[in-house]
Amino acid sequence: MPRGTTTIGPEEIQPPPSNSKFLSFENSDGDASIRPSPTQLSRDATGRINYFRQVSLDEKSSTQWRRKIGSKVAFMLGKSNPDSYCLADWPEGYAFFDHNKERAEGDMRHDPYLYGSPHCAKFRSTNEFIPHAYWLMTTTTLNNSECACKYCAKKKGQKEVNESVLGEPSKPRMKPSAVQPPEGGRLRRKSGKSKDSYDSDSASTLVTQLRPSKPEQKSKHLKQIFPLNFDDIPPAGVYTPRKRYVELHSGRFVRDGELIWIRLPYPIYYEGNSGVAIDSWPAFAEDIEHRKQVVPSQDKSTFTVKEEVYIVTRPLMAGRIVVKVPETSVIPFRAWEVGDDLVELIKKVSSSSDIDLTSEYPVFDQRSTNGELLPRASFQHVAPYFAVAVQTAAHMDIYWSPMFQIANASHRATSISFQGLWLGAERIWLDDVVRVVPSHEDLTSHVQLRSRIPPPFEGSETRSILMRVNDISVTYILTPDGPRKVCRLSGPLFYTAPDPQYQLPTGNSAMLSSTESNSIPGIKNGTHFPFPIPPIGFQYQPLTPDDQEVVLDARMIAGRYYPRLILSPSLDIQWIQENRLQLWLSIAAMSGLSSSQYSRSNAQFLIRQRAEAAEASEKAARADFLKLVETTR
Repeated sequence: MPRGTTTIGPEEIQPPPSNSKFLSFENSDGDASIRPSPTQLSRDATGRINYFRQVSLDEKSSTQWRRKIGSKVAFMLGKSNPDSYCLADWPEGYAFFDHNKERAEGDMRHDPYLYGSPHCAKFRSTNEFIPHAYWLMTTTTLNNSECACKYCAKKKGQKEVNESVLGEPSKPRMKPSAVQPPEGGRLRRKSGKSKDSYDSDSASTLVTQLRPSKPEQKSKHLKQIFPLNFDDIPPAGVYTPRKRYVELHSGRFVRDGELIWIRLPYPIYYEGNSGVAIDSWPAFAEDIEHRKQVVPSQDKSTFTVKEEVYIVTRPLMAGRIVVKVPETSVIPFRAWEVGDDLVELIKKVSSSSDIDLTSEYPVFDQRSTNGELLPRASFQHVAPYFAVAVQTAAHMDIYWSPMFQIANASHRATSISFQGLWLGAERIWLDDVVRVVPSHEDLTSHVQLRSRIPPPFEGSETRSILMRVNDISVTYILTPDGPRKVCRLSGPLFYTAPDPQYQLPTGNSAMLSSTESNSIPGIKNGTHFPFPIPPIGFQYQPLTPDDQEVVLDARMIAGRYYPRLILSPSLDIQWIQENRLQLWLSIAAMSGLSSSQYSRSNAQFLIRQRAEAAEASEKAARADFLKLVETTR
């Protein structure tokens, strides 16, 4: 409605064009209680008309706002033909108002405002709301620190947002004589450029403003920031890496490239305290070897073939040494930890001796691949290398890196899908089962999930929530500090519950039998990658409704799921339960039997290559250790 008019009341109805496409808000931070209450025609203390009128959805001004916001958000989301998009409705809790105010001259002033956000009094223009709308369309957490609008980002003016987020450069003010019109009295476009060329330049400006690097650093990859055309990305499943197929089917505790612990051939005891020793070493798993041995019978009339599985590893802080250990001597990274007594002894040794971390083969004998230790590998000699190796592994756990991109996205894609993800120490695949950090109560407290997920019940709070990974994607989100790359995983949620048909055997055989059922009501079991068998005595139960899934930031993924970890021959579960309670809770969490809070990934920083993470981690670990030595002396 024009700002200066004598008209009072509803405008003409002008719905969007019939060929429009619509965007809907699944998330909302709206609060209807903070909107102005529509009132009847009233006058203020000066006798002039002054009141708020709620505008219906298809009135002219509302439609104009919805079309302008919808087309811009569609462009930012990478939709094809974004100009055809319109908002289907306002976010829940929001409403569009016409502020009617009579001027001294007697005509009416009409100001359109969008109310409902708890982060500001109102949105005064479409440009103010566009970044907020984009955030609502893409957020999974409703954390407004990720929103780039003027109010959430606490910007002083809208001009800065228009330039940095919306790609609308400010128009310099010129004196009338600064530009002389050409012949014909009109400004013309430069020759050789069409209207489409100008649209392309506008997108380029937008990308330049969104890049995270310094302005003077140009990158050929900047055009992939956003927006992109999702229609150009072919569906997943065109090609499955052999490692993904093998590792999902084998169900082994160890996957190639993961950080693990290997048992040493014999413990390295501290000379002054025979009860404390270094008996495990962090390493990278590189490959799997199958060794076959022919074992004849006693009378040598028959024979059997015995197969053993060996894990090829590269211990940290051991140069290029390769160590091959039996699969029974390997422990997943989060299923072991250095005891406090060992940590104190390492500090003591490091502060009382000269430290030399230059030896290429400080612990393992390079002439052997079976993990043989050097004869001179005393505790005092080995402790500094062990400390740096453990700290290197801890630093590796903070990085994430996607792998095996499903398709080469066009220059218009904002979200790219992958078949795998390095998440800290572990490798996760599409169709994998992972543990999530939020508890059952956390999920039911979420504004978008509380009406879709059943409330917590006895026992559900004490066990991990699991997710079947249906998608791994990397996208950019707008933040007050510029765009940030985030990784998101999506899939249905379920949990482990006691199997009512399971009867607990007596004695030590209680853990050696199972119902062997991996079906989950309402969740399709994969044809190529079926669900793993649940822990003994348990069954799977769905948490999300049929055919629905939850999207989580990768930082909300606790790690891989090991349903049979408590049966591992490399772990003395009884001793751990009696002497290392926190470690037992961590192992139980990895098995889905206790809260994921006891064992979770620390991954939060993107790095392009796994090798880069290893190099950066060792460098940081060496610096940490030298600092520790200085402070303890």
